[in-house]
Amino acid sequence: MRRARLSRTAGLAVLATALGVTTLSGQASARPASHAVACSQAAVQKALSAGGTYVFGADCHLQLTETLTVSPGRTVSLDGNGHNVVLDGLGPDNVTRTRILALSARDVLFLHNLVLTNGLAQGRPGSDGHSRYVGEAGGEGQSGRGGAIYNPKFSTVVLDYVNVIHSTAIGGDGGDGGNGGDGQDAPPTSNPGLVNGADGGPGGTGGIAGGAYGGGVYSRGTLVVVGGTFIGNIAQAGAEGDGGAGGAGGDGATLHCGPNCTSPGGNGGQGGAAGKAYKIFNYALAEGGAIYSNGYFSIRDATLTDNHAIGTRPGEGGDGGDGGASGCSTATTSICGTPGDGGRGGNGGYGDLAAGGAYFANGYSAEAQSAFTTNSADAGQVASDCSAGGTGCGGRGGAGASAGDDGTVGGSGVSRDADGRTARAIRPVKIGRNASAGAVRRHHHLRRSLSRLVEGGVGPLTYKCAKLPRGLKCTKDGFLTGRPRKAGDVTFVLTVTDTWAAVPNTAKRHVLLVVKH
Repeated sequence: MRRARLSRTAGLAVLATALGVTTLSGQASARPASHAVACSQAAVQKALSAGGTYVFGADCHLQLTETLTVSPGRTVSLDGNGHNVVLDGLGPDNVTRTRILALSARDVLFLHNLVLTNGLAQGRPGSDGHSRYVGEAGGEGQSGRGGAIYNPKFSTVVLDYVNVIHSTAIGGDGGDGGNGGDGQDAPPTSNPGLVNGADGGPGGTGGIAGGAYGGGVYSRGTLVVVGGTFIGNIAQAGAEGDGGAGGAGGDGATLHCGPNCTSPGGNGGQGGAAGKAYKIFNYALAEGGAIYSNGYFSIRDATLTDNHAIGTRPGEGGDGGDGGASGCSTATTSICGTPGDGGRGGNGGYGDLAAGGAYFANGYSAEAQSAFTTNSADAGQVASDCSAGGTGCGGRGGAGASAGDDGTVGGSGVSRDADGRTARAIRPVKIGRNASAGAVRRHHHLRRSLSRLVEGGVGPLTYKCAKLPRGLKCTKDGFLTGRPRKAGDVTFVLTVTDTWAAVPNTAKRHVLLVVKH
């Protein structure tokens, strides 16, 4: 695989003059003494541990069983010397994959004329929450960073005509929330009074999805790329954990106390919400299909093709628990309590954004004469068949005397290109059922925010009120103000509009206001 190449002296000059760090030999003008390295994993690992300059003398294809690691404080050069040298993260069993190279503290690694392929950095998934009366939250997925190369702070990597191919960083999935426990049934009783079934417990929240940074290379230190190709590398964020189901309400008691005592069933527990997306440095969940850099980064004369950053996959809200059945009297004139209300379904998650299909640079960067084709940053998307209470994404409301609300459907994520341009997600606006603006005394001044009644939306939101009682008005930014003149229970119509979208997203509902004397 011999090709036009940066000379060793020129490569060292890149390190010495452009970056201001020590060269491999200590002098940019001198060629370091080199040693032959055998085509074995043990020999290459020994070289990385010892430091120095090493040259392959023949073609070599190494299928790795574990990551090659540079020992702390070492300066190492590996040179393919015109031979076809492949460091392969796919092991000899052709199943297991591993990251190819990892630096430690204050290392310098110079690679020339090599191929790095099939590397994998896989973040561990979060643990599922335990099911108990209050369902436990799912654990957080860990991030995947640098499928082929991991370069920490204070270390340096120079890639001189190195091809990085089909390597992947994958974030761990968030764990699912545990289910809430069922409420206890009320025991049979002959004592007069009110005896209830216990409420069901809430489901646990789904775990946070792990991020993915640099399918090919993750760098917090210095990274210099001269020539070479990056093809088919992927940074794929993990999935949000699903919310746990709410527990069912307990049944009311069988009553032996005459016709005038009742025993309502317990209410169903609320379903757990889907997990969220974790971001580092307040940026996207998936960044840099080929390269992620948060330090000094220089790239020239390279080709980046078909690399992708893919945002998190949304989780599903847990179903609300069903309300418990009512208890009935055994007297001749049988009287029953009311069944419990169904629990609210948990809200579905939002697919999070992705950035930098080819590379993402959050520090100083320089780019020259490189070619970019068919790279993409793809936001996480909700499933095409998502519905509230249907196929998931928003949990089903529980059944009962009053059915629980279905959870909201999550939105798709946001993609950002190298110039920082974004396409934003639709997050549906919703006003909660049985919305209430609370209570106020007649003739007393009122200034109350209506935003607490609203879920979702990207913003800015605008508010409009109709059928308000005399003396009251609502502002465009969502405050109910004025002095009500007449006592009593009144309802008004609240309309909330999310204005950012080309087609405005609107919710409307009647809201209760209690005006006291």
